[in-house]
Amino acid sequence: MSRKSFVSLLSTLAVFAPLACDGLDPADGVSEEAADVLADAEGSDEFDPADHALTDLEADDPAVEGPPPFPQALLVSPTAAWTYLVQPSEGSGDECRVPAGGTAWRTSTGFDDSVAAGWASGFAELGYGDGDERTVIPFGDDEDDKCITQYFRHEFTVQNPSLYSTLVVRLLRDDGAVVYINGTQVVRSNMPATFGPTTVASTTVDGSDEDRFFVFSGIGNLLVAGTNLIAVEVHQRSDSNPDVSFALELDANLAPPAMGVTRNTVSFASIETTLEEANRNTNFGNSAECRMDGASGENNSTTLEQVCLARWDVAGIPAGATIRAAHLDTNVTNTTPERYGLHVLETDWTELGATWEDRNGAVAGDWATPGGVVGGEFGINDFADEPLTVVNALSTGERIITLPPSLVAGWRAAPATNFGLAFLNFIAENGLDFSTAGAGIELVVTYDAP
Repeated sequence: MSRKSFVSLLSTLAVFAPLACDGLDPADGVSEEAADVLADAEGSDEFDPADHALTDLEADDPAVEGPPPFPQALLVSPTAAWTYLVQPSEGSGDECRVPAGGTAWRTSTGFDDSVAAGWASGFAELGYGDGDERTVIPFGDDEDDKCITQYFRHEFTVQNPSLYSTLVVRLLRDDGAVVYINGTQVVRSNMPATFGPTTVASTTVDGSDEDRFFVFSGIGNLLVAGTNLIAVEVHQRSDSNPDVSFALELDANLAPPAMGVTRNTVSFASIETTLEEANRNTNFGNSAECRMDGASGENNSTTLEQVCLARWDVAGIPAGATIRAAHLDTNVTNTTPERYGLHVLETDWTELGATWEDRNGAVAGDWATPGGVVGGEFGINDFADEPLTVVNALSTGERIITLPPSLVAGWRAAPATNFGLAFLNFIAENGLDFSTAGAGIELVVTYDAP
C-alpha cells in the first residue's frame, strides 16, 4: 500500500469541543433536499423515503472496495447484538411465528421484544446451517418445512443526527432481506416488490455471495436524536434450504462541518507483527505481510493459528479534538470469505519482540494467558472477548474497514491503554493476509479541531 499520510483542512475556524466520538449540540436531521444533493455528490442513486427502497440493481459494485467518498462513522457493527423472533424448535409441532402487533416490530422503539414476548438476543452473524454463526437460531418445527422468514431488531443511539449526510448499509443475507430504518424501508435485496411472511426470496444464494456484504449507499438520513431502530426480515428461497445467514453494518457519511468548525483528516502508519502457533518462538515483525488464520483438520486438530497484531501512535491528534470517523485502509494479498474479528488488545507487545510465547522479546511466557510451553502464551486473556467488527475479503487489493470513532477517542485520551488490535478467528480454515508495505494497515481519522 502506498498511500501517504495527509492532513486536509476543510474549514478555517475552530471552536472548542472535548475529546469525544459524537457532537455536543442536539440538532434536527438533514433535510431530504440536502440528502439528495449529497447522494448525487457520491455518485449514488438518490434515495427518497417516499419513493422506493434501494434494490440489488442499485447496490454498489461488490468488486470495488476502495475508500468511501466521504469519511464514514460506524453506527452499527456487523458483530452487534440483535433481538430475533424465536421460531419453533425442531419437533415442537408449533407453527411458524410472525411478530405481534403488525408492523410495530419495525417501526416502534417501544415494541416488546423481550424473552417473555417470544424474542431472544444474540451477536451477529445470526443464522443456521453453515457452522460459522455466532448465534444459531431455530429454523422451525420441521427441517424439510422450515420457516421462510426470520425477524431481527437492533436499537442504537445517535446524539446528533445532523453530523451525517447519507447512510450506507452493508448487508450479508442468505437468501433475501428487507431492511428498515425507523420504520422506513431502505433496502430490498433479492426480494420481490410485494412480499409477506411466506414470500420466498427471488433467487437461491450460493458461492461467494453467501459471504458477501452487499453495499447500498446514498440512503437518506433517517436518523433521530436519541434511540433509533434498524429492523430486518430475512427470507429463505425455499422451506427446504439448509441455511440462513444474516449480518449488517450501518455507516454514516459525515456531513460538512458546521460553520466555524475546523475539520481535519490525518492518517497513521501501523506497526504490526504476526503471531504463529506453529512457530511459537519466531518473530515476524519484519515480514512483508500481517497474517491471520485458524486451526484446520478434523475437529480443528492442526495448529495453524495465526494472529495479526497492529497498533498506531495517535498522538498527532490534538488533545481536545472530537473524533468523527475512523477507518483502516489496507491492501489484501490473500483472500478469504471467512470473517476475522478485530479485537481490542489488553496486553502490551513490541513489533520486533512478540511471538506466540513472548510479548516483547524480554521474558519468555509473559502473555497474560497461562498454558504455554514456558508459561503464558498468547490467548483469550490478552484481548477483549467481543470483536469491534469483522473483515473478510473476496478479492485482493485495497480494503477499507470502518471503525467506531470511540475507539480512537479512547486511545487519544488514554495513550497508556493503546495496545492496538488483534485480527483473529481461531476456527477459520482459510487465511487472510494484509501487506505491510508503505503505511501498512493505515489508520485514517477525521476529527474536528479543538
